[in-house]
Amino acid sequence: MREMPIAERNGLAFRKKLLITAAALQLGCSIVFAVDVFIERSELTAHTWVELLAVIALTIGALFSISQYRQLLLRNSKVNSMLRVGHFKT
Repeated sequence: MREMPIAERNGLAFRKKLLITAAALQLGCSIVFAVDVFIERSELTAHTWVELLAVIALTIGALFSISQYRQLLLRNSKVNSMLRVGHFKT
């Protein structure tokens, strides 16, 4: 069986780390904005509404990143199992 080149393995590892980091940053920012909106809930100014929209957008973005990461992991495990089956058949 042909081994994956190191550059490809590093590229996949980088993409996985990038997706997790993006989701973590988005969730962290979302939490900061959510706390700020909660503190300013008595004075609903345009600034507070913009922060609320940012919380919603960041949460959706984080969920999308996590979903993409899950799909990447599922795809990788499916391809690996297919390669193992193909390897043992020959």
